[in-house]
Amino acid sequence: MRIVFGLASLILAGSMCSALLGVGPETKLRGELTQIVGDAEAGALIPIVIVMQDQVDRGDIAHFSGLKNKQMRRAGVISLLKNQARIGQQGLLNQLAAEQDAGQVGARLLPLWLHSAVATQATAEAIGRIAKRDDVAYISSDQPRGGIFPVEPADREPDLGGGVPLSGGNIECGVNVMRAPEVWNDLGITGEGVVVGIIDSGACITHPDLANQIWDNVDEIPNNGIDDDNNGYIDDINGYDFWHRTHNVGDANGHGTHTTGTVACDGTNGTTTGMAPDVGMMILKISFALSAESMVWEAMQYAVDNGADVITASIGWLHAWNPDRPMWRNECENAIAAGVVVIYAAGNEGCSIPPDEIRTPGDVPAIITVGATDCSDNLASFSSCGPVTWQNIPPWNDCPYPPGCIKPT
Repeated sequence: MRIVFGLASLILAGSMCSALLGVGPETKLRGELTQIVGDAEAGALIPIVIVMQDQVDRGDIAHFSGLKNKQMRRAGVISLLKNQARIGQQGLLNQLAAEQDAGQVGARLLPLWLHSAVATQATAEAIGRIAKRDDVAYISSDQPRGGIFPVEPADREPDLGGGVPLSGGNIECGVNVMRAPEVWNDLGITGEGVVVGIIDSGACITHPDLANQIWDNVDEIPNNGIDDDNNGYIDDINGYDFWHRTHNVGDANGHGTHTTGTVACDGTNGTTTGMAPDVGMMILKISFALSAESMVWEAMQYAVDNGADVITASIGWLHAWNPDRPMWRNECENAIAAGVVVIYAAGNEGCSIPPDEIRTPGDVPAIITVGATDCSDNLASFSSCGPVTWQNIPPWNDCPYPPGCIKPT
């Protein structure tokens, strides 16, 4: 058994692309987007994220993140972030609406507030016009990508026994290694009253081991086709499917049910595999086959906005894919500032290419990054190892390598 949760500089594509964008070598396009724009056919819609220049001052966020009252802390941070996004994005959204009318921007228009940005699809010509805006910091590719769920070797048979379950049955070995039964039985802490937002392929919410742990949005009336709680999502009783834009959070793959069980399976069927068998699980479904970074960012801000105490995800982007690391770090740090514990997988790339083995956002220094061990608490051969570095990622430029910052943590 494994204990697993979940889980450079830009070279311009050439003078043709620069001429198209109407910008010089200081182009605002990041990562692979320059090449994508240069290769795009006329009229083709390209998935992008437009990150705004003006963001909430870190000092203002720190004022609220230091509050002892959890509700006031979260409300204050969310209010700051939402107000900044609402005011700062207005001019851009007006332009994008006009571009939509001209057929230069697609139907999807997703304002993001956890770190102010807008996700959409636009033609190369429209991207060039957007890049000229003074209120735009940069634009990155939002191409859906497969493989964000790290490939895991097949499990060996679980080692059952040891520990004292809450009610009969067996306890899976990883739960014992973490000494969770001692916390349940000696301290009386089982996760009751805590909401965990799990970003994955969905979950089988009727599974006997999970059915009692699924989060219930009490402010939403089921299946009436109305956004009763006015949070922007219709009938989101147990969470939301951010891929199909529906309230159906059923698992289309099985991975999400597995990872949800790692968090909260209570052993009704005979074996307890959950670390916290009384938590409420907010199901935040994304595509197992192809997921865009903005899809996960939306899921994160949903969790923050709707009361999750923890966000966990067994996913990550390889550095070779040019993920938007600054956006990820801001997203995670702002969620933490609002009082949310953020957990991501390290990945399953082994320990051969430091400091680039840990996937993004598992490489964000402030979050909890989870690797893998066996039942004897020995490092699994496939588990990604640290350290990580942000020495070339402004404005942080920290964790210089060597030695870098330790991960997993």
